[in-house]
Amino acid sequence: MKTVLIITAHPDDAEIGMGGTALKNVKSGNRVINIISCLPHPGNIRRKEAIESANLLGIECVFLDENMNEAVEHYEYIELVTLFDNLIEKYKPDIIYTHWDEDSHQDHRIISNSVQSCLRKNLFSLYFFEQINQKNPLKGSAFTPNVFVDITDYYYYKYNAFLLHKSQNSGNTAHYAKDMEKLASWRGNQIGVEKAEAFKLVFSVQ
Repeated sequence: MKTVLIITAHPDDAEIGMGGTALKNVKSGNRVINIISCLPHPGNIRRKEAIESANLLGIECVFLDENMNEAVEHYEYIELVTLFDNLIEKYKPDIIYTHWDEDSHQDHRIISNSVQSCLRKNLFSLYFFEQINQKNPLKGSAFTPNVFVDITDYYYYKYNAFLLHKSQNSGNTAHYAKDMEKLASWRGNQIGVEKAEAFKLVFSVQ
């Protein structure tokens, strides 16, 4: 059994970026833990949604610290690195997935860079996942994946896990579910399957 950490900025980032791959790991017998770094308003609702979604996927949901900030920017950089170092020491992951370090969202970049800093004293395979491009879900910006995972058998659960984040399925974010499906279909088409998720392998431990 391997231990897999998914280190994200917000609740729902893991579901959007790699919900299918997370579940596929669980079904393979791996332990999967999602570390959520902040709880945007309303925090109590976002926390509840994150736990319910994690339960559906069979993964563990861990919040970064006891006094969760509403935004990643409220943490000092060295504070984030120290918190992640401590969690990595605690869980001893074989693999870590986190945000692409050139993501358009500043919170995602901060988390990605903090996780990369943890490689200075910890050894783990590191993957970046992609998020929805809010202007064009199929644009893919400059994200150039080198790993694809067939999630055709798991997409139903990924989709429904995301829908449990009800606060993110209305208003300005109502399009996320449809955009997520478009992206999964596009990535699937690239490797000849119905649905897929794409990753960039940054560092590999053999």
